[in-house]
Amino acid sequence: MTGTYEDTYYMTQRNKNLPVLPRIFHTCGKDDFLIDLARETRDLFMSFEGNPYHYVYEEHEGVHGWEYWDEHIIDFLEFLHLDVPERDIAN
Repeated sequence: MTGTYEDTYYMTQRNKNLPVLPRIFHTCGKDDFLIDLARETRDLFMSFEGNPYHYVYEEHEGVHGWEYWDEHIIDFLEFLHLDVPERDIAN
């Protein structure tokens, strides 16, 4: 899949100069079995001048599992900046 639309590295390199790009939040536990890949991905995104993806990377204690994700979903929600007044939230 290298060099295809399924290749994250290819696509981020290919699209980094587009006028509108998605913002990316990435978090990983320090004991996650994917930590090396997460750091490699972090290094790729941080290598782009001016951070065009508005990429944010965080590492915290934890493993690859629901306990970690449940704790850090708040970080992601804060990243979204969903400052919606409570009255505007549908019941």
